[in-house]
Amino acid sequence: MKRFITLAFSLTLLTSLLAIDSVPGIIGKLQAYFDSYPQVRVHLIFSQEKYSPGDTAFFKAYFLTEDFRPIEEKQILSLELTDSKNNIVQMQNFRILDGVGNNQIVFPKEMPFGNYTVVAYSDYMKNFDPNFFFRHELLVVGKNQLIESTEEELTLSVHPEGGMLVSDVVNRIVLKSSKPGKSKVLNQRGELVGETTIGESGTGSVEFTPLEGYTYFVQVEGIAQDVPLPEVTTQGCALRIMAENESSVDLQISTSPNSNLLKQELMLVATAMGRIVDSMPVEFKNGDPITVTIQNLSEGLNQFVIFDKKDNVVAERVYYRKPKQLIVNVESKANEVATRGLVELEVSVTDSRGRDVNASYTISAVNNSIFPEGHRASFENQLMLFADLPGLRDDFRRSGLEEREWMQQINELLTCYDWTRIPWEDIAKSKQKERIIPFKYSLGISGKALFKESRTPVPDSTLITIFLQNRMVGYEAYVNKEGEFAIPFIYDFEGSDKAFYKMDFKKRQKESAYVIEPEVTIASEFQPVDNVQTEQIDPYGEYVFKKRIIDNSFSFFRAPRENVNSNLFNPNAEFEDELGGSDVSIAVDDYLVFPTMADLIHEVIRGLQTRIANGKPTVRVVFLRGSYTVIPTGDPLYIIDGVLTTNTDFFLSLNPEDILTIKIVNQEQKLNRIGNLGKFGVVMVQTKKSIERQVIENSTIFPISGLSREIRFTTPFYSGDNVSRIPDLRSTIFWDPDATLIAGKSTLHKFYVSDDAVPLKILIKGITSTGNPFSAEKVILVTGTNVRN
Repeated sequence: MKRFITLAFSLTLLTSLLAIDSVPGIIGKLQAYFDSYPQVRVHLIFSQEKYSPGDTAFFKAYFLTEDFRPIEEKQILSLELTDSKNNIVQMQNFRILDGVGNNQIVFPKEMPFGNYTVVAYSDYMKNFDPNFFFRHELLVVGKNQLIESTEEELTLSVHPEGGMLVSDVVNRIVLKSSKPGKSKVLNQRGELVGETTIGESGTGSVEFTPLEGYTYFVQVEGIAQDVPLPEVTTQGCALRIMAENESSVDLQISTSPNSNLLKQELMLVATAMGRIVDSMPVEFKNGDPITVTIQNLSEGLNQFVIFDKKDNVVAERVYYRKPKQLIVNVESKANEVATRGLVELEVSVTDSRGRDVNASYTISAVNNSIFPEGHRASFENQLMLFADLPGLRDDFRRSGLEEREWMQQINELLTCYDWTRIPWEDIAKSKQKERIIPFKYSLGISGKALFKESRTPVPDSTLITIFLQNRMVGYEAYVNKEGEFAIPFIYDFEGSDKAFYKMDFKKRQKESAYVIEPEVTIASEFQPVDNVQTEQIDPYGEYVFKKRIIDNSFSFFRAPRENVNSNLFNPNAEFEDELGGSDVSIAVDDYLVFPTMADLIHEVIRGLQTRIANGKPTVRVVFLRGSYTVIPTGDPLYIIDGVLTTNTDFFLSLNPEDILTIKIVNQEQKLNRIGNLGKFGVVMVQTKKSIERQVIENSTIFPISGLSREIRFTTPFYSGDNVSRIPDLRSTIFWDPDATLIAGKSTLHKFYVSDDAVPLKILIKGITSTGNPFSAEKVILVTGTNVRN
């Protein structure tokens, strides 16, 4: 990552050298922040818009710098799927190489219908505001459409441009409301000082001159409650954008005649994408408004901030510069194909000057009849606007406007938002982060160790041992004074595992029951969701319902499943092999039936003892050292039906009649193989009918996610005599997340359509090597007899 930081931010240093010479204060601090804490972003593209229980949601992931360029080297990203109550119902990790990667979410068949949210991030992003994690709503549907059970409340808010309502100068305020209508600005006397109309975009603006000592409020038609404006101040600056050009804006700055800002030199800074794009000193010579031109604006979001001589923010504003349009050409050999026919597409992209570009992109083809045109934002706006200011997504959805019309008011709407990517107060105070969470190159686990009853941290330097049961590997770490720990794994693994843990204290503790709270906790089962189904049919849900009926009807054409070997196996075999075999082995059925485990131990099991100590039952494994026997001071590790536990009460509660074998390992050279876990010996139990679930419930175990292995999206091949009698019904006809463009060359894609004679929508979404997003759509007609008819 050191290469990435040096290369990506060297230009930033050059662009701000002149400003640093003139005002070394805030400019130098800001540049130091950009160099020390480069920000990154994650963005996922999904194969289709909605899903059904049992589906697989394929996605492509981008891991980018703040200016949308790929981050080098191999990285690990995390993905969480949360329900409508913010419970994490699924969690997975996946690899990224040089800024791109592909993976999928597999939805269980028992998954409830409802709105779910995908949250994706890198560990390094935890150093910053979590609002910048990638978030995307996924709808999991049945036959009927879903509606949210809660009604949206009417809202009204007031936002001065620049952030403050400054006295005795012209201010522009933006009114934002969930309900369109006429609005008025009144003073405390009820006198009208301005009026506007809040349109479908949800905003309206008013200009007026507030007076010192006056209060103001807003009335909006259809909303009963008045909303007060911010308190009028003599400090701070009022901002107004006066003119907009292709790469610059004219900004008017004014302050109150009674402001102490009149007596000092201010600093105006414009930032974008982790760099300073422009900066200049500002000084009110005679109290009149100042007009300045900000140059070199970046495409996308920019931020204007004015600082006083103590580096306090006295005005700020977010501004959007429309990117130059890339030209995406999607040429098809035929705009109409028959069912199961071949589609051949040629894709090329050029910039606004007609020059070819290098790019990475996804191409998908979906059944347009079940994913009809809806109120959707473009890939460009999702990446450049919604990712940083997620509230804009709700504003767009609420407006109902076409995206082109909605974007005409974007800079008025941005007056209502604070862009928190840069912590200005911390920068002004040169406040350093206490601990930087690094980029994630391998798997690991972190969390807190607490006493179960009091929920207080365990003592500092308590030793935690964590053992991954399926991978047969253990790790150790010490906690800090807050009970926190972090363990990097030496070996990455795929799939899921169960992590068993135990703690060793330096001194005897009054509280012996403890618990680990992993940083990410997955809900043990699905919870009821806050959505209800309507009587209206969901096109995709109905399609899936009918498809599954047809698939079941033709199931006799499919290859038969292999018979499952039901022979009894030893669930403890791997552990026994790892320990070099057991030292004592008892087949319980060879003996008389004993009523309790304590009786069985006393009468049959040599090398094991049980007694009552301080009112609690204990179990001890007898160690052999030459001709001597040694009794350790603690209870052993139990492995019951392949599951680890240190719960002696649970072990002693087992019914001897249900047990097949009990084995003991008491040779210390064998026990050393599992380190601290084996210091008191090991007792392995195999029952006649596995009680794995009960053991887990009575142990210190939690689920842990490894790496999610990529599943490749496959499509059928039809040619010549290759004809299947099984109906081919697919919602996503084609998905290629690995498409690339080399400047001067087009890329050819070939695939066969399904048996659905419906329009086919082709979707292109990608990013050039220089960080410019692009997208395109094309519709191809599919003709022929529909299998379902």
